[in-house]
Amino acid sequence: MVCAFAAALLLGGCGGNHERNAGEPADAVNAYLTAVADNEGQQACDLLTVDARAQIAEVAGSSDCPALVDTFNTFLGGDAERLKSAEVKNVSVEGDTATAFVELEGKAVKVELQRVGDEWRIDTFGFAGSLLGLDSALDEAGLSP
Repeated sequence: MVCAFAAALLLGGCGGNHERNAGEPADAVNAYLTAVADNEGQQACDLLTVDARAQIAEVAGSSDCPALVDTFNTFLGGDAERLKSAEVKNVSVEGDTATAFVELEGKAVKVELQRVGDEWRIDTFGFAGSLLGLDSALDEAGLSP
């Protein structure tokens, strides 16, 4: 259970009826952060690459990604809503990979993305938790991405 909780913190590095739009890297990042903030676990997890989901499953000991988003939101007690204020900047695309910097309240985090078909997927493990300032909690748990 402790591992599942810690993995949920790492996810925090995933409006009720918003549509998923991952046609551009910034769209994918914004859709992911909104899905995590709105506790839409399946939608958030669908915006992750297979590799990112595998990392979460390995750390958590569970492949139930949507449940981990729920645990993350329960832990934050509504604080995940702040993720909706994040700004995606400096997007750089090279073929089927992209990087972007996401800023929230003066903190910037680099996010890597991978094109899968016609959509972009998040390939960075734990960036939302870093945006919310959970780095020390992750370090203490030995789970820094």
